[in-house]
Amino acid sequence: METEIQVQAPVQVPEWAQAEKKRIIYDPNLPVRYQFDGSEGVYRSDSETFDSLIIQPLLVRTVQNSIRYGREAQTWMDLAFVDESGMAAILSLNKNSINKMSKFFGKLQQDGIPMQAIKLVMQSEKVTVKVKSEDEEYSGWGSYFVVLPDEFEFVQPEDFEAANDVIQRFIWNLIGEVRRA
Repeated sequence: METEIQVQAPVQVPEWAQAEKKRIIYDPNLPVRYQFDGSEGVYRSDSETFDSLIIQPLLVRTVQNSIRYGREAQTWMDLAFVDESGMAAILSLNKNSINKMSKFFGKLQQDGIPMQAIKLVMQSEKVTVKVKSEDEEYSGWGSYFVVLPDEFEFVQPEDFEAANDVIQRFIWNLIGEVRRA
């Protein structure tokens, strides 16, 4: 059973304890984790569920033979981004969602647009596929959701500069990740 953390009402912070407000909040030891749920077509953080996300992409990497979320070893794409609250976060994707995002980021590169220069709306799209049974025979049709990079707009120059600063310091820290050789 999870323990719910109680947060006190905002307090007046003494002037000596006030930290400089940053455009992007990033702590490599406290990553904000998001996951796409392909069975429902929603994005999940530790505490919330979203039908869509608005993000400022920072970095992307592909990891093979990684065990996550209690699944067998498989290929994952990790997308570092800034969420709407200004927190640096990581979204883990697999299978066909990797293909969608790779095509999107490839098109950005072809057009000479750095990924951190945009604010992107992430939706989901339902796909229907033939399903194979354990004996590799097709047993019918099934549906699931994949990520859908949708519309984007350019960020403000200050947000672009702040993103570049975080990119220089970014560390991929996925707590609980196990890699197979």
